[in-house]
Amino acid sequence: MVVVDDRGMLTEARIREDIQPAGLDWISALRAPALRKLVDAGAFQPSLFDDRDMAEITCAAQYPGERLMVCRNPLLAAERARTREALLQATEADIRAVEAATRREKRRLEGDLAITRRLDRVLARRKMGKRFDAAVRDDGFNRTRNADSIAADDTVPAHKSLAGVERAFRTLKTVGLKVRPVHRRLTDRRLTDRVRAHVLLCTLAWYVERHMRDALKPPLFHGELPPRPSRRRSRPIRPRPGRRSG
Repeated sequence: MVVVDDRGMLTEARIREDIQPAGLDWISALRAPALRKLVDAGAFQPSLFDDRDMAEITCAAQYPGERLMVCRNPLLAAERARTREALLQATEADIRAVEAATRREKRRLEGDLAITRRLDRVLARRKMGKRFDAAVRDDGFNRTRNADSIAADDTVPAHKSLAGVERAFRTLKTVGLKVRPVHRRLTDRRLTDRVRAHVLLCTLAWYVERHMRDALKPPLFHGELPPRPSRRRSRPIRPRPGRRSG
């Protein structure tokens, strides 16, 4: 049995305390801080992607006995760069409005506290606080882009099949079985057992439902068409021909 999770759901603590003791395998995705640690530790160099999209590496110090797949999607990187630049330019336009407010004749914006508060609101609007550095004075401020923070943002098939897991979850909770939620109290000492029992029952219900659909395909007119041939891609990072990336 292999547990496949979305990014950030299966934490290192859960792997260490629950998954490994149960003897299960897992497929997960590392978050940005963990990737940065791998780069800083010299586990791989960004130049690795000069002639390939994906590679397998090892890092015995941080992930003993684990296989690590590193990949880079150039199309996604370009789209993120375009979006990031649009957000930066829009935020800079708002910052220029604040600069103009510190120079106007009437009701001038002044005082380092008032200017800082206005800047904080502008930067929080698009979550660009880490992308700019500002030195605030009583009569104005100087601001620059934080090049290091912006550059840090530039830094596979099994995991992509998570869509099937999400469809099963929708079947469990909404369109198919409509399993009702478990209502519990925060002080319930048996919370862990109840949650595990709830998940087990949901999984068993989905399992039965799936096999019933397979057994009832003829009367339900499911599976009339032959299955589509598998089109396994040699480069799963790239989109299929004729499909837009996004």
